[in-house]
Amino acid sequence: MGKICNDIRKLIVSKRLEGQSFRMIGKCLKIGHSTVAQIWNKYLANNSVEDLEKCGRPFKRSIRDRRMICWTSKKQPFLTPGQLGEATEMLKKVSIRTIKRYLCSSWLRGRMASLKPFLIATHVRNRKKWCAAYLNMDTEK
Repeated sequence: MGKICNDIRKLIVSKRLEGQSFRMIGKCLKIGHSTVAQIWNKYLANNSVEDLEKCGRPFKRSIRDRRMICWTSKKQPFLTPGQLGEATEMLKKVSIRTIKRYLCSSWLRGRMASLKPFLIATHVRNRKKWCAAYLNMDTEK
């Protein structure tokens, strides 16, 4: 269910002040009793059923910018956060810490795969010996 309008919230508070239970109000208005209880507790705490303003300053980056950073990181996983900020070509400069925070909140870790050495001739020889021994072991049984 979507957002409950203020008229219904006021109706819930007036019915509760009349002495009706949460379940009775919920059945009457076809709303869950826990939702009715939340609205009532909000009324008791604030003496109002209106939505309160959000605390804190607004985000400097939009959700679209965040998605762009995450999308670019998925497309090019070996970019560092600094390179990622340059690759997204944003209007404002984005700090490396901010990019790391966005990636971390999207479960994208900014780690690069470690470089592994290539196989040398002795490794290849040893692998072939092991494979031949393994195949012979199965045929002997």
